[in-house]
Amino acid sequence: MRSSSTLCSSTSSSRSCSLSSSTEPSIGDLHSIQHDFQEIIETTGHMHQCEWCLETIFCHGEASQIRELVYQLRDFDEHGRLYA
Repeated sequence: MRSSSTLCSSTSSSRSCSLSSSTEPSIGDLHSIQHDFQEIIETTGHMHQCEWCLETIFCHGEASQIRELVYQLRDFDEHGRLYA
């Protein structure tokens, strides 16, 4: 089944916009995941609202691929606000 989805996550800018320590996922780790799923990711966006960052990922593909992307992105969701 092919599906379209928008994944959004809002996090504190102090964590998601700066490089993290080796025990936390880094911006480089996020970019690696995005490259791993480039066949289903159509576009991404990043914006700031006060002290918060909002990362959006628009994707289109097999539901199983989108589900796997969501699972991998959960490590970056400090506040439990990943919406799929």
